[in-house]
Amino acid sequence: MNKKFSVLIKKQIRKYNKKIKIPADKSISLRALILASQCIGISKIKNLLESEDTINCIKVLKKLGVKIKKKKQHLFNIRKRFKFIQTKKKNN
Repeated sequence: MNKKFSVLIKKQIRKYNKKIKIPADKSISLRALILASQCIGISKIKNLLESEDTINCIKVLKKLGVKIKKKKQHLFNIRKRFKFIQTKKKNN
């Protein structure tokens, strides 16, 4: 039996200016890149694990228009450069 679910975000986070320390891990590095690509402004990721998968993720995000710069070893600046299309709600 397949269950379907959806996520509805009612309130956008305006500002999150915090530092989070996590271990260098491939799956966490991929998630950090994807989350940073959706943020408004510049996100800095330190201690990013540079595996083949994370390098390929960076390439894909760049093709989608995300601006990613490597500043120092294991330090990346990520800036969102695209927006997803939002559909209007139907009034019933």
